Amino acid sequence: MPKTSAKRSTVMVARDRTDERLQKTLSFCALSSDLAWWFDEEHFGQAHFSQGVYAGSCGICCLSSVLALHGLVPPRSLRDMAYRTRGLPARIWRALGGAFFTGLGAKELIAACSELDLPLQLRSSFEVGQSKCASVFMLEQLLDGRLTMVQLVSTSGAFLNHWSLGVGIATIGAMSDTRPAQILLMDSSSEASKFGHYNAWLTMKPRPRRGMRAQHPRWIYRVPSSHRAEVRIATAVSFEYVAS
Repeated sequence: MPKTSAKRSTVMVARDRTDERLQKTLSFCALSSDLAWWFDEEHFGQAHFSQGVYAGSCGICCLSSVLALHGLVPPRSLRDMAYRTRGLPARIWRALGGAFFTGLGAKELIAACSELDLPLQLRSSFEVGQSKCASVFMLEQLLDGRLTMVQLVSTSGAFLNHWSLGVGIATIGAMSDTRPAQILLMDSSSEASKFGHYNAWLTMKPRPRRGMRAQHPRWIYRVPSSHRAEVRIATAVSFEYVAS
């Protein structure tokens, strides 16, 4: 076999192996084994909610996406929840509407979901104790197939305190210490992606060298419409559908 053909064959084999590994990794995205909440790209776009320039409604937008992706409430009903007088969208607005401009705290989110009696089981990094950081909790929940809201707080530069919805893990070897994990996000601060299931992402920064004091993981938060920012994950809250 000529050298050129042999080289091309080697490249193709390596590419096929990479694609196979990538598919195996993508199977560990936030996709339940029965794909109960999985939608195609068109429905993912419908389940995206924009928060607006001056609103602090990122938490409400993330929760709305969770409800829409699980098929609990039609996206159209969630978009005009402030004008509805009955039904779940109206109850959501009564419970959380006061935080539309001021922002939603994690404990407030959990308490409101409990009062609304949603068919969702919530798990939070509050419950796992101080020994497990929110980043580890988030990775575990995504790998277990649960949509996970993450509260991002800036570690330097411009102030940022923002909720985003984790929908999957895309990087090969995401749980390895030597390869940074890339978390796919559905983010309310950017337009919905037209060609995929996410419109923002988090990339884990390399861990500090040995001998340095252990720190919580730091992440680079990227949104196409804005500059990147270094953040930490302050809180993570996951959602699992529970049949009534």
